[in-house]
Amino acid sequence: MKRADAKHDEGFTLIEVIVSLLVASIFMSLIVSYLGTAFTRSASPLAQLRTTLTVFRAMENMNADYKAQYDAGTLNLVALQTAIGAAGPGTKTNAYGTYQVLTNQFIQFDGAGIETGAGGNQNILKVTIQGVGTGPFFTTFFTCDLP
Repeated sequence: MKRADAKHDEGFTLIEVIVSLLVASIFMSLIVSYLGTAFTRSASPLAQLRTTLTVFRAMENMNADYKAQYDAGTLNLVALQTAIGAAGPGTKTNAYGTYQVLTNQFIQFDGAGIETGAGGNQNILKVTIQGVGTGPFFTTFFTCDLP
């Protein structure tokens, strides 16, 4: 026959649970104070990556359009320049994507390989785009067959 007042050794006592919670809360407060800025700024790299991917996708769409026109024999750099949009502070949203145009002009290179104004020559189109606001920028050159 078992006694009614027998002590059960299973489980934790109330004091053990309270002490465990106290130690855990002190440990968590130390971790949060140490890693607090990492948690609060963790979204910044993701936002930068999203902006970079948006600009990269727009540049890839421009390159795909250029290649399709080139392969079809219908390449017109002036029309491509117009479709990309004029350089300036405004945001462009079109079939290529959403971006800011920093440079969209015809250029040429002198005998020393230095970039100069096109001077009526429309064989090389230089395009530089950037994400909306800030972020990385991409530059590419579109050319037609040079003589």
